[in-house]
Amino acid sequence: MYLRPVTISIRVFEFLENRSLFHHNQFGFRKGMSAEHEVLMLTTFVNYALGQGFKVASIFLDIVKAFYTVDHLIIFGKLKNYGIGGKALKLLESFSSGRTQYAEISGAKSTERVVEFGVPRGLVLDPFYS
Repeated sequence: MYLRPVTISIRVFEFLENRSLFHHNQFGFRKGMSAEHEVLMLTTFVNYALGQGFKVASIFLDIVKAFYTVDHLIIFGKLKNYGIGGKALKLLESFSSGRTQYAEISGAKSTERVVEFGVPRGLVLDPFYS
């Protein structure tokens, strides 16, 4: 019998999912949920509101660059508050701690600095379940 390897991201996701820590309208990164579900929910809501005579306004934000501003201390504080601690939290912290980066253009290098914000390069951020 073949067992698929369980990644850290799947374990963390399942931990949060099993404790109902995701909002019911959290569509990304959840099994059976997609952008299509989000659009369907929004259009259903708008159609209902318009049918009831309400006026509807929407604001759409593109937060694609949000991953560049994630504060590591805040994220790990939240994980701890949600019940992830001990060796699991230390493993996640070690993955993000002490990483450095620099830029190089035409052989000229910038000063190397510790990365305190953002998701580390090379981290897989695809949905956990397709």
